Amino acid sequence: MNALAHCVEALWAPGADPINAALATEGIRTLAAGLPTIVDTPGDIGAREQVLYGAYLSAVAFASAGAGIHHKICHVLGGAYHLPHAKTHAVVLPHVLAFNAASAPSAAARVAGALGGTDAVEALDRLYTRLGAPTALKDLGMAEENLDEATDLVLAAVPPSNPRPVTRGDLRALLQSAFAGSTPRARDTARDAREEQVRREEELTATVLASFRDAPDERLKTVMRSLTSHLHAFVRDTRLTEKEWHAGIGFLTAVGHITDAKRQEFILLSDVLGASMQTITVNNEAHGDATEATVFGPFFVEDSPRIELGGDIAGAANGEPCWVDGTVTDADGAPVPGARIEVWEADADGFYDVQYDDDRVAGRAHLVTDDDGAYRFWCLTPTPYPIPHDGPVGRLLAATGRSPMRASHLHFMVTAEGRRPLVTHIFVRGDELLHSDTVFGVRPSLVKDFVRQPPGTSTPDGRDLGGRTWSRARFDIVLAPAASA
Repeated sequence: MNALAHCVEALWAPGADPINAALATEGIRTLAAGLPTIVDTPGDIGAREQVLYGAYLSAVAFASAGAGIHHKICHVLGGAYHLPHAKTHAVVLPHVLAFNAASAPSAAARVAGALGGTDAVEALDRLYTRLGAPTALKDLGMAEENLDEATDLVLAAVPPSNPRPVTRGDLRALLQSAFAGSTPRARDTARDAREEQVRREEELTATVLASFRDAPDERLKTVMRSLTSHLHAFVRDTRLTEKEWHAGIGFLTAVGHITDAKRQEFILLSDVLGASMQTITVNNEAHGDATEATVFGPFFVEDSPRIELGGDIAGAANGEPCWVDGTVTDADGAPVPGARIEVWEADADGFYDVQYDDDRVAGRAHLVTDDDGAYRFWCLTPTPYPIPHDGPVGRLLAATGRSPMRASHLHFMVTAEGRRPLVTHIFVRGDELLHSDTVFGVRPSLVKDFVRQPPGTSTPDGRDLGGRTWSRARFDIVLAPAASA
């Protein structure tokens, strides 16, 4: 086996040349042919002559080519740790061959062919199995605690001409494998490249995550580390191209440019990605029969006008009149007097007041529940409408084949002392858009009957509608208790 190692080494040692390669290849062939016969029939003279011939060829090739990494390893292990010479060569050879094979394909092909196979490492493994050759340094008396020292000793002696660059980590792994007697595998350059790519990507993510370790605000640290992890995972999962990255930056820039005091394109973007609804869902945990929350939307305005109970929020907005009434109670069913109810909606043309250029205030107001927790008001029968789609969010929806339409709805925001604030809608039963609302805001519990009333039907408060149709709906609101501090 020592002679076999000489032959393999001669294929890539510092003085390797075509003549040495020819001698070494023939040496491998004759040794591989004769050794199994000697194992089976020790007295076979022909086999012994064949093996001696192979050993002679190995000596000539090695004498000319010189010592490579294999012999440097074996000489260090033998000299420093008194391991048996020939057996050490036998153990180390498969690991060195596996290490160098991909970087020396011509040499590997010669070894494979001489051993009667197509893969050098696998062919040598079959020969070792056939011969019962030693495979582990630990069986030769090597102590595992000496592997680090041995690595440093060998590294200093490795010839720079080795086909594959040798790092300390590579060498330490080779010795560990030889120590344990692991079955070596030829280096898969494609796999190694993939593994190196993964390592680089994971290392970058870890470096960025570590940059937040000294953040004084623990919650900010948690949020930023999670955001970074998911953002990096998105980039890696999609294999985001630089062109796509630039397009994304341009898109976000456009979202920022179109946003102003009356139009919040970032909220709109969050809405159409379902992020708004998911945030609402996470932060409004189920509590008994408490009314479900839904998206806030981009068109809420502070300081809406107050109306008295039974008043009209429509103002000058056009549309079919609608009467809405109900109660506000707590989770135990007790009335909540004095609850503030903000209400806002689009007109029959699908626009909110802030989408007009004349500073009108229409389709929005607030009112307060009475002592029994009851409320009532006039508004407009909700109708479907598109979210603003003349900007970057609209272009995103068009590019992905999605509709900008929202299901018909009426916005509510209800606040009361000691109760969890509620932002929600009510939706019109029968609306064909209930299952495709572009901001994912529909919840079955929020779908209500808006009952259309024929012309001339008397109104709850005696209002004269001049023979127009109108609708009515009831919405009883249940508020969850405020979260404990």
